[in-house]
Amino acid sequence: MRRRKDSAAEQGCALLRLDMGSEYEDLTARILTLEKNLCGVAGGKGLPTMMPKDPQLAAQTRELSALSVKFMDMMKAQMKPYTEAEMKVNAIRKEEAEELSTAAPNWERPANQVSPAERQRFEEIDKKYKARIQEKEDAVQRIRARGVRYLVDEGRMETVCDGH
Repeated sequence: MRRRKDSAAEQGCALLRLDMGSEYEDLTARILTLEKNLCGVAGGKGLPTMMPKDPQLAAQTRELSALSVKFMDMMKAQMKPYTEAEMKVNAIRKEEAEELSTAAPNWERPANQVSPAERQRFEEIDKKYKARIQEKEDAVQRIRARGVRYLVDEGRMETVCDGH
């Protein structure tokens, strides 16, 4: 990423340091190794588009294909907890909005149009929900970082043959 002068290199490098577990790390390392081995096999740049005649290269191509499917399945599975975590944040926000609409119906108006009692009630409700929302948002960010790691690695996989 740095060699390509990618503007997101620092963020990408930070994501690459994220512990994704040995299964994930072994999978991506093997995919990258296979891709490096297969770069240019078809006589040009890039990975083979047809099955190589050489049995060893054909076996590597099949293995790469199977591992790529596994990678995509893992990436899809990663999105489910992210979506669920986002839904939890939204549910708390909805609960807060419903309470505010009942207890402090003018909460969205400018401060000078809200009575002191209603402003105090808004602040109490805001305080009540703020920590819960932050806790759920923190979880979303941790899960999101793992999802972005998949995207960074997917990008790395797509550019393996660029230097060959």
